[in-house]
Amino acid sequence: MSPKLQFSLRQFLFVSGLIGVLLSIVGAQLVRQRLREARKAKIESLIDEYNVAVAARDDIVFLLNGNADSSMEGLLADGEFYAQFQGELTGQLDDDALGEILRKNKHIEILDLRGTLVTAKGLDSLVELTQLHSLAVDASQCNAMGVNELAELPGLRRLVVDGQIAVESHEKLKKRLSGCEIKIR
Repeated sequence: MSPKLQFSLRQFLFVSGLIGVLLSIVGAQLVRQRLREARKAKIESLIDEYNVAVAARDDIVFLLNGNADSSMEGLLADGEFYAQFQGELTGQLDDDALGEILRKNKHIEILDLRGTLVTAKGLDSLVELTQLHSLAVDASQCNAMGVNELAELPGLRRLVVDGQIAVESHEKLKKRLSGCEIKIR
């Protein structure tokens, strides 16, 4: 083989490899876009089915673009936010409606119940969510009965309570949920 032919072969292999890498990047982007669209459609169908607001449209777009924030300030999210139904539930959601959502979605990991009508009875149904690791509730949901229900969530790693709760309730939660970060605001 002449040196010129070897150079051309190397050049060909380099360009072929580069094209392969570029095609795989483009393919991955297309797959991610399709997954985002499927997740968005699933959330929109749940919103329609339960007539519950999950978040402002801008928040959904923000999350679907992969900029998820797990700080639990406002909308709750993690990298897999839209893999299952989870997030901020607002409006007239009560114990029965929450139970219906939970029956259909056993893999919820993050849930925000602030601003809902969910009581201690509804909190009791959260025990079935074995993957639940982050939860936000109103102080009114943390009465004596609610604290008992929350204390039965051993997988909980983060709990946010909006409002002040009794010192005894706070101490009980800290004791029963020893591995859980509890934030009272």
